[in-house]
Amino acid sequence: MVRDSLRYGHAVGRVRVRETRLLSRSHFERLLDAATFSDQLRILSDTPYGGHFDGVSSIEGLQAAMDRVRLQLHDDLLGRSGLPEPITRFFALLDGYQEARNGTAENPAEWAADIALYKEIVATAEASGCASLRELAALLADVANLKVLVRSKARGEAGSWDPEMFVAGGAITRERLLALHRLPAEEVAAQLAALDLLKGIDPQQILDPARFDVVADVVVASRMRESSALVAAGAGPVITYVVLQRIEMIVVRTLLAGVMAGVSRDLLRTRFREIFR
Repeated sequence: MVRDSLRYGHAVGRVRVRETRLLSRSHFERLLDAATFSDQLRILSDTPYGGHFDGVSSIEGLQAAMDRVRLQLHDDLLGRSGLPEPITRFFALLDGYQEARNGTAENPAEWAADIALYKEIVATAEASGCASLRELAALLADVANLKVLVRSKARGEAGSWDPEMFVAGGAITRERLLALHRLPAEEVAAQLAALDLLKGIDPQQILDPARFDVVADVVVASRMRESSALVAAGAGPVITYVVLQRIEMIVVRTLLAGVMAGVSRDLLRTRFREIFR
């Protein structure tokens, strides 16, 4: 504990300051209620996102701006806090992982490349000697596999699927995932809702891939918060903060893009109900 306090002391100190600048529920509610994209930018003006979206007028421009935000915020912490190389490498690999994959890749070459990269992510976590990083890698593997399963069941027989799309490293075994895939969609949702990982989640949310993506983010954030709360020093608080920040950026991007594209506020609110709970 003393060694970890010294090793991660600088990074934890910076994280404690940054935690106060994570967006609150009030911020998200106001972003949802904003009438226009310009109104949303005014809400974000006094946050770390302020000024990053000036001149943005398209979804493509928004994505480019979010990429700049991610690079600036993450590099400032991960690159300047003296963190061990395996941790910085882990998140660099995670950034390279195709976040939009989530079981949507139809080309075997695409998801094969994703799986190879994910194996490297898990191997990096295992080699790091950091329990928090190993826990996160396993949790993300489970979430990635559940997204593959949910999307496959949502498509029914119309979508292609291959058992090799499941990544290794999670707590939910491949055999369990294959057994679930053979069940009707409603039974899959019921059994997933009974998992400790998803306990308390409405099965109807599980069957909707777009809503399940949000549920999965909430699950990851909740698990990491719980683990971090048990240890005040070491890598845990740093890793948890980076995860929460990544999820926050996903939500901000989705809310801004939704308003820009004219998506119904009711639809956005339903999709993010778990986060606003």
